[in-house]
Amino acid sequence: YSRLSDQFWLGTIKGDLYLFNPFTLNKKWITKINNSVNLLYQDSFGLVWFGGTKTGLFCYDPNCGIVKEYKS
Repeated sequence: YSRLSDQFWLGTIKGDLYLFNPFTLNKKWITKINNSVNLLYQDSFGLVWFGGTKTGLFCYDPNCGIVKEYKS
């Protein structure tokens, strides 16, 4: 859930990340990773952090629409 926009972040077992608006029932596709999305967190800056098994960590910035991957 995004407190900043009253919308929900959804991650799927197919690796898709969506932003869902429960008032309009619209969903916006954001990106796809190579595994299921197991973790979602939106920080106080509005950045959405997500990841999956064996995929690493990703960060989505809704202000500029960029997804960045962090690898170890």
